[in-house]
Amino acid sequence: MMLTNLLNFIFNFYLGRKLNFEQYGIVTLINTVWLLLGVIAISLAQSVNHRTSFLALRFDPQTATTFFRATKRKIIIAGTVISLLWLICVPGLTAYFQLPSSKPLLIFTPIILFGYLAAIEKGFMQGNIAFKALSAVLIGEALFKIVIAVIFVQAGQPGLAYLSIISSVVFSFLIAVSFSYRYKKSNAIPDISASKFPNRFMLAALISSISLTAFVSIDILLSKHYLSPKLAGEYAVLSLIGKMIFYFGSLFNVFIITFVGRSEAKGEKTNPIFLRFFIATATICALGAGTLIVFGHTILPLIFGPKALAVVNYLPEYAAAIGIFTASTSIVYYRLAKKQYVFSAVALIFTIALAVGIMLEHGSIADIIRVVLLTAIYQFLALLALHIWTEQGRFFLPFLLDLRDLFLPLPEVVPPGQKRILIFNWRDLEHVHGGGAEVYVHELGRRWVAEGHKVTLFCGNDGTAKRNDVVDGIEVIRRGGFYFVYAWAFLYYIVKFRGNYDVILDCHNGIPFFAPLYAKEPVYCISFHVHQAIFKKHLRAPQATLAAFLEKYGMRWAYRNTRYIAISQSTKTDMLELGLGQKGIEIIHSGVDLETLTPGPKSLNPTILYVGRLKRYKSVDVLIKAFVKVLKESPDATLIIAGAGDERSRLEILAGELNVANYVEFVGKVTEEAKIKLYQQAWVFVNPSQMEGWGITTIEANACGTPVVASNVPGLRDSVQDLKAGYLVEYGDVDAFATKISQLIGRPHELKEMSESSVHWANGFSWDTSAVKSLEYLL
Repeated sequence: MMLTNLLNFIFNFYLGRKLNFEQYGIVTLINTVWLLLGVIAISLAQSVNHRTSFLALRFDPQTATTFFRATKRKIIIAGTVISLLWLICVPGLTAYFQLPSSKPLLIFTPIILFGYLAAIEKGFMQGNIAFKALSAVLIGEALFKIVIAVIFVQAGQPGLAYLSIISSVVFSFLIAVSFSYRYKKSNAIPDISASKFPNRFMLAALISSISLTAFVSIDILLSKHYLSPKLAGEYAVLSLIGKMIFYFGSLFNVFIITFVGRSEAKGEKTNPIFLRFFIATATICALGAGTLIVFGHTILPLIFGPKALAVVNYLPEYAAAIGIFTASTSIVYYRLAKKQYVFSAVALIFTIALAVGIMLEHGSIADIIRVVLLTAIYQFLALLALHIWTEQGRFFLPFLLDLRDLFLPLPEVVPPGQKRILIFNWRDLEHVHGGGAEVYVHELGRRWVAEGHKVTLFCGNDGTAKRNDVVDGIEVIRRGGFYFVYAWAFLYYIVKFRGNYDVILDCHNGIPFFAPLYAKEPVYCISFHVHQAIFKKHLRAPQATLAAFLEKYGMRWAYRNTRYIAISQSTKTDMLELGLGQKGIEIIHSGVDLETLTPGPKSLNPTILYVGRLKRYKSVDVLIKAFVKVLKESPDATLIIAGAGDERSRLEILAGELNVANYVEFVGKVTEEAKIKLYQQAWVFVNPSQMEGWGITTIEANACGTPVVASNVPGLRDSVQDLKAGYLVEYGDVDAFATKISQLIGRPHELKEMSESSVHWANGFSWDTSAVKSLEYLL
């Protein structure tokens, strides 16, 4: 791309020195008209690039090829129609641009169809990461254009130099076809619907291309209309200088759509990609604009000759304008790749504003430049603000509402009870990422309410739930999000809760609420498990170091006079090793609803089940890899994965890569009724997690007569009755998981015995028993 842009500038520099202003004005006009008509080519290339990169990675190369061929047929028809419309407009355009002849515009016609076909070929290559082939096409096109231009000038026909632009586009199509064929797969594909053309993306890409291309072109066209031929020629030279900043600054933008599309296909975060490209773009723009502003008086005459001195004084404002505008294009391209099309619309609005501004202020070159600079600044600020709002907007509005409600009375939705219990927990049961800890708090809380006590749960909000709610008699107050829930808990206690409760439960989910430091009521801490290993493996520095320090040393000091509730012996042991719980730790196990969780009929074919959040530490990938081995012995087996989380996309891709996608069913987050049915139908329940506080799902599965294969890790070794209600295997050992799963499936007698033992084991865990024990401990 850098070399290609350099060759294009050599082309313009050469013609800028060899042609007079009028001749160079024709070349600039043809180039600019192609840029404007080429917005369709740009949007086509972007659409094909984005869709190809996604299809080739999410599905297979055959799907991407089918998409390309269907698109090519449509482009041939559309390109022919646009070419005919162009011919109809030629006479009017000749008069508008004050051309002595319509010949240049008539000869321009073939560029439309060939240019669009070349664009989709380039987009297809870029989507397939065929950068070497694409480089050859781009460099070949630029070299061919220079050669043709030199031939016309040396032959004494400088007035025909514009033909070099037209012929280079046709040449580009021919070499693009010759290079791209090797990436096109002819085999049949299983899903034709996946290769449909992305019409909405194309429309947004078209709007983006129009706005971005017009921004650096419309000033040239309007200067040609409003200024004298000499001044228009001077402005054309100035715009060429500006394009040096624009084209070199835009180098990284061409990769944004490709890599964002591939990252989304892999289920990865895309914001880091944008930040890298945006910083690179802004840096190049700043360096380019700064260099031209400081050394322009020396550099530009060497390139363009003495005529460049006429525009050097305009450089500071114009270079700054183009640099700022180029930086803003990174935001537009990124949001286009994310299919957030409002950014394209905003860019178009500012391009229209630019045109209107020039129509109102065009008395001189300085007037036009001033309009360009102000428009570029306002556009950048608007796009940047919209970008920040898109990234953080979910935070700002709830934050303001939480702050407002801090000074308003809470609704009286729950009458006072015998005892008033306040619970601080990270989430509640209705949170999109709610899990075992939330089930524990909710099941105990609703039984306390049934005993006549008032229970208030203060927790974070995922943005979809009510801010104030009553669930099974529990007053739920949802404030803040992932981290700010801790700050709001402190503020709401000081302003709202202080003196209104008899006891506080501070739930430790990695980071506790540190309630003993500010609460005057008795505080008990519920610890679901110790997180030191989780922090080290799944957090980056310095977050991992800070979180581990707070849990190990901060909690030891803050909770030195606090009594704990642990949900398993493993958790209690880990706590004592950290020096926590010196005032006492009571083990209160999680229970299950033994009235609804009962055995039921099993599926006809072997069914393996996982129920839980899809998080990295849950290690569901270990289960999928083990299932590949299970299939070799039981080809009629099925794996069902129930639950939601940010790992789902990665796990789906993994199943596809291991060729078991047709045997693995991702059912998402299921209802309570559907979950029970899955437990009952499953032959084996698997929990491959790295660590659990207890393992409610393992007891639930046992209650439905389903034995468990789980990691031999803290929490799970407490909830799984090894060798009777299931098997414990080494964490992460794919072969061990596969062996035990296959053993249960392949030995009906053993499976039946373990199913009966599972029910007997689960019957020892009741929520009613846990609720009574916890109340005695707290009150």
